[in-house]
Amino acid sequence: MPFDRAASLLGPSGPFARGLQGYEDREGQVAMASAVERAIGEDRVLLCEAGTGTGKTLAYLVPAILSGRKVVVSTATKALEDQIYTKDLPLVAEHLRLDPRAALVKGLGNYLCLRRFNELRHSPGAGAGAAGRSLPLLEAWAQETEMGDVAELAHLAEGDPLWREVASSSETRLGSSCDYYDECFVTRMKRDSEAARLLIVNHHLFFADLALKIAGARRGFAGAGALPPYDAVIFDEAHQLEDIATSFFGVRVSRARVDSMLRDADRAFIASGLADRILGRGEGTAITAVVRESADALFDRLAALGGPAASADREGARVPLARDAWSGELLDAYHRLDDHLEALSSYASANAIGEAVQLVGNRAAQLREDAARIVDPATNQVTWVEVRGRGVSFGASPVDLGHMLREHVFERIGAVVLTSATLTTGGSSGSGFRFLRSRMGLDEEVSVPVDELEVPSPFDYPSAALLYTPRDLPE
Repeated sequence: MPFDRAASLLGPSGPFARGLQGYEDREGQVAMASAVERAIGEDRVLLCEAGTGTGKTLAYLVPAILSGRKVVVSTATKALEDQIYTKDLPLVAEHLRLDPRAALVKGLGNYLCLRRFNELRHSPGAGAGAAGRSLPLLEAWAQETEMGDVAELAHLAEGDPLWREVASSSETRLGSSCDYYDECFVTRMKRDSEAARLLIVNHHLFFADLALKIAGARRGFAGAGALPPYDAVIFDEAHQLEDIATSFFGVRVSRARVDSMLRDADRAFIASGLADRILGRGEGTAITAVVRESADALFDRLAALGGPAASADREGARVPLARDAWSGELLDAYHRLDDHLEALSSYASANAIGEAVQLVGNRAAQLREDAARIVDPATNQVTWVEVRGRGVSFGASPVDLGHMLREHVFERIGAVVLTSATLTTGGSSGSGFRFLRSRMGLDEEVSVPVDELEVPSPFDYPSAALLYTPRDLPE
């Protein structure tokens, strides 16, 4: 079966050439479009290096839309994500008369959680300090927004701590049992993504969704995750794939994550009548105070492992932990936190008056499980502590990601395309994709065929570019 529909639309006699002033068909773009069309049509893996100027975005968007299948397009940067959704897809719709039926899907943390927002508004001290200054802006916006997307909040400073208190997340969502489910902004986003045929996401969201699906499957929960089922995925800027995927196939426990859970716990206890509404006192809030104290003790000891330079560096530093690091006072601090988290989980589960309280128990139990995986890691993992100012986290990351990508991406998803301007490595022997294949788990026998395509840049670099190298550069 010839795969030339996309090529004919992008070629010299296609609608782009006829209707777009100054359009120049590119041989490499046409070749890439045919390869992508074949990969999606026959459930293949395609590794495609497309040099600068190829026009790779249209080369994969057109065959993706023509396929009629549910396709995810994943990028590494918000800039490319926005370009595809606001510029490239309207161009395709206008000149090719194709209906993209696309949805731009963002991570849960971009959407306002109405339940958390209302719990915050009715909690003691809600209007105090910096949060009190931002809260009126948030309240006014919440009354009028249709999408609940933080990007609409131009007057809220980026990184405002108030947003962390009201944003949605996989840990805080109650699902269909939530009182706000029908009006929920995440529910609306999920419905839009289910109706679309083309989903525009970023790599972080893709792998966050995949990690949730894997964890849900282990626990017998079908349908977990942020994205609906799909038939194919196209990774643009795929040279960044490994680094981003590594963070999601590992596990991390941060001071911020513990603090967020404890603040939500206090609000849930107050909202459900388990603690005094004015003073916030009760058995549950007494337990959260003990958890907070033991967490601070552990994270302070972990911060010391990063050294004073890391604590002062806002960019942070990640320090590997030796296998015998968890001993002595550090191990004692971990066990105290584990015991107190167990007490919180047990109390919340035993007093689950509402879903929000039960969720506290689940989150505390998950924190215990994640921390245990770090303190006693698997053989294929490296453990570390990371310090960013006062922010401290510890975690475990896989050493070899290839087998996980092979199992959960390449052999589970129908068609997978990896493209970037820089995927190959130099060398005179064999495929330039050899290193990429080894890192992605494609150097072994896989159940799907793997195609390779190198598309050189159409730019005449030898004639149009010069490289100046100073003679006095230091060694």
